[in-house]
Formats: sequence, structure tokens, C-alpha cells
Amino acid sequence: DVDGGPDRTGGKSCAFDFPTRGFLKRAFEQNNYELLKSVEGRCPGLIGHWPAMAMTFLDNHDTEPANHNDPYPTERVAAGYAYLLTHPGKPCVFWPHLFDRGQALRKTILSLIQLRRRARLHAESGVNIRLAQTDLYAAVIDDKIALKLGPAPWQPDGDDWQPALDGDDFAVWSR
Repeated sequence: DVDGGPDRTGGKSCAFDFPTRGFLKRAFEQNNYELLKSVEGRCPGLIGHWPAMAMTFLDNHDTEPANHNDPYPTERVAAGYAYLLTHPGKPCVFWPHLFDRGQALRKTILSLIQLRRRARLHAESGVNIRLAQTDLYAAVIDDKIALKLGPAPWQPDGDDWQPALDGDDFAVWSR
């Protein structure tokens, strides 16, 4: 219950944002990035309603592949972290993603964490979703970070954006 969940604790407890995980996972599985924008024009899931209390994640002990319980698509883990670590909420990095999936993924995740810190993104950072269509999601976060997901070309407007990181179906810019 997005409307009542963490509020029942008087704002003292966060909740794992399963809805955001579900929307992100389906967007990648279906190659449909329209799913990353709600009908109200916000991010879907808890981060679109109460980002300060949203613990965002890709996998945890309940969903990991070892338990065969709806694991996040392996080939989209880096792009998933690009979304989580540039968007509001309190992102959690799954231990096996950071330590058991190879140096390339570890380097990407650590770079994204450093980028989040340098840009001073936080749980309540503002998201301006520029496009959310079948083959593209593009957003600017706190007017400091731009993110593109999907195969379609896009880059932020203006000369002051610098490429920060890219990978399979994602790119990040900073200013």
C-alpha cells in the first residue's frame, strides 16, 4: 500500500520499493520505457510518491537468481543501477552485484555511486522526465545529471553537459 505503508511508522521507517523494481524490470524485459513514467508524469512506484522513504533495489535475498524468485535480468543490471543511482530514493546495491559479477560491473556501480555523491543527488532529488517512450527513457535529475535508457539516440540540450558514463542501453551526463 503506497499510500499507507511507511506512513504507519510516522515517517521513521523506509520500505523496499518493490513497485519501482517491478516497473524497471518490466521496462527492460519488454523494451518499453514508457513504463517508467506514471500517468501523473512522475516516476512510477514509491519513488514517485514518497521518495524519501523508498529503498530502491534491483535484487535482494528474496529475488536473487539462487532462489529462482524473479531475478532481475542479468544483462540489464548495469543499466538498472544507472537508473537507481541517478534517481531519488535510497538505493541499495546488492552484494553479489558488486562483488560476484566481475570487475566491469563493479567499476560501473562504483562510478555511479561516485557520480551520485559528486552531484549531491539524494532521496528527494527532483526528476524531470523528458521522454518515456517504447525505445527511450530520458530524464534530468536536479538539473545536474541526465540519464538515457534504451536503444534510441538522445542527449541533453546545452553545451555544458559532459559525458560521465555509458554502457549497454544507457548513458549518463553531468554538469
